[in-house]
Amino acid sequence: GSGAFSIVTARKIPNATAVVLDLPNVIETTKDIVLQEEESVRERISTLALSATDPGRWEEVVEAESYDVVLMSYVSGSIPADALPNLYSNAYRALRPGGVVVIHDFFVNNDGKGPTNAALWALAHVSVNPEGMGLVPRRVIEILEMGGFAAPRVLDLIPGMTQVIVAKKGKTRG
Repeated sequence: GSGAFSIVTARKIPNATAVVLDLPNVIETTKDIVLQEEESVRERISTLALSATDPGRWEEVVEAESYDVVLMSYVSGSIPADALPNLYSNAYRALRPGGVVVIHDFFVNNDGKGPTNAALWALAHVSVNPEGMGLVPRRVIEILEMGGFAAPRVLDLIPGMTQVIVAKKGKTRG
């Protein structure tokens, strides 16, 4: 995306480094945004043009066990449902033991009855991603746990609209 989360992280945590991964056309915009930052921030943010739905390519360009955190903001709801297990598997592979994955998106409650704004977003998003999964925390947690992630937690980020699911990579997969 824009790199906003990475920029804020680099501003607030002096030794943090970040890699923004997105589609090639989006990365071009990200580079322009990052260039507007002070050198001390911009030198710690790199970019990588890669599709979330191209799992084979990830192994070529994303080093295994090289990240402490993998943040996926508005990704899970934007790709076909059958691509989610591979996406989360790639995140697992990229994380160091004990690393954390953060899935941020518009989640409808597990019972499907709200929140209204998240449900409306999901309905509108069907035109962009007809093969997507209506995101509910329970289903995303199932996929994460099948991929080896543990201790998932669901937290509100933008109350009534978005949530995050935070899960941890254990020392061994399984």
